[in-house]
Parts: sequence; C-alpha cells; structure tokens
Amino acid sequence: MGLIADTPTIIKAAGIPLSRGIDDPRPPEISVTKGIRFNEAGDNARENFVLSEETQENITKTNRRPYDRVVCGVLLRAYMLAPRQFRVSGDGMWDDEMEWVPVRKLYHDLWPDEEINSPLEY
Repeated sequence: MGLIADTPTIIKAAGIPLSRGIDDPRPPEISVTKGIRFNEAGDNARENFVLSEETQENITKTNRRPYDRVVCGVLLRAYMLAPRQFRVSGDGMWDDEMEWVPVRKLYHDLWPDEEINSPLEY
C-alpha cells in the first residue's frame, strides 16, 4: 500500500468531517495524479492541507483544530513510507498528550506492527 491508498484509512479512523477545501464542500481529493487535498468541514475550516508533486514545500496551520490529527496522520504515514523524501516540522511536540500522542495512537491502531519514528525536525 502507498500513501494515496492509506489516506482514506487515516481519514476514516480519525472520524473528523472533512471537505476538499475551505470553499469546496466536496469530499477530500485523494488522487495519484492530483495528490491529497482536504480541510476540516464547516466552520472549523482553517487552512487547506495539500500534498502533491507540485507542492515541494507546504505549510498548513491547523491551530490544533480536530483535523490536525488527520494532517499529522498523513504526514506521519508519508514519513514512515519514505523517510528520505519527507521532512516534517511544526510547533507540536512529539510527546505532548494533546498533539502528537493521539496521532501516534491512531497510527499504531492502523499499523500495529510498525515501530513509529518521529518525523519532526526542530
């Protein structure tokens, strides 16, 4: 499986209502050719998360809204699948109970046999 195939699994497990974008209520875009694009649905929308071949560098400020778990879950999966291709940085702490710990639990529930490594660069 790859990131495109695994992203719907992450979204479903997180249980966060998502849309394609801040002004686009369609379901998230998950495509080999167009990449991954989503935002939190409704009034909680913040900044679109976009991961594609065209986006070499991307910043998504989630303000720790619920969709942060999905953003971080997708980034963690990307890093775990291709650690030399993905660099992840942010203001969240790997051991913080309100930040990466719930993401790590979600990841472990989905891929229990994988040892989880921190993708964060500080």
